[in-house]
Amino acid sequence: MTTPAAYFTDRGKSRVHLEPDVENAILEAIAKTSAEWKKAKRQHDREGRAKERAIEEAYYKRNRSISTKEAAFRVMRDAYRASTPRRAAA
Repeated sequence: MTTPAAYFTDRGKSRVHLEPDVENAILEAIAKTSAEWKKAKRQHDREGRAKERAIEEAYYKRNRSISTKEAAFRVMRDAYRASTPRRAAA
């Protein structure tokens, strides 16, 4: 950015007051130039999260053992039916 006279708002000259149209033009230029990078960065982040999730799921699937309660529920219905005497039709 070039300007004949900049109005700095602090002693360190890190902030400058700009006219609204100049400020909007700079913001638009930054948005346009960084849009491609932003898109690539988001895609990379999504791929990274998906890869991490797949690794985690594979780990838990391989190392998962069922609890005693879960094992009991798997066989409980069949065991109950086998232990109940059947009534003859009258």
